[in-house]
Amino acid sequence: MERIRRIILSSLPLAIVGGLLYAGLFVKPKPVGKAVEQPLVQRGDAFYGIAALPNGAMWAVGSNGKILYSDDAGQSWRRQGTGSRETLQDVAAWDARRAVAVGNDGVVLTTGDGGHSWTPAQARSQPSATS
Repeated sequence: MERIRRIILSSLPLAIVGGLLYAGLFVKPKPVGKAVEQPLVQRGDAFYGIAALPNGAMWAVGSNGKILYSDDAGQSWRRQGTGSRETLQDVAAWDARRAVAVGNDGVVLTTGDGGHSWTPAQARSQPSATS
């Protein structure tokens, strides 16, 4: 009886390693469910500028190039993609379609389509020397 017990106990680590090796090589997990959507505003986000129009449209700009847009006076917000990771300091809007956002390191972004696309603009970071 003692001999059988020793054989079982001595082969147990081999069986565990074999099972783990089998699982690592042949068992392929399949994703189930939906991807987790990132929250609109995350911890650590800071917003520095806001533009509000008389018709209730609003833009808010802040850290990591984040731009939020509301067309119902701030009751609900949507994130607008900019492609920029620079902190945006302020935003100005002429109407519900045209706005400009400015930020660190001379970043200037403009939109003419209500923020569906933001285009980088060229801005001089240093004044030119006059002769």
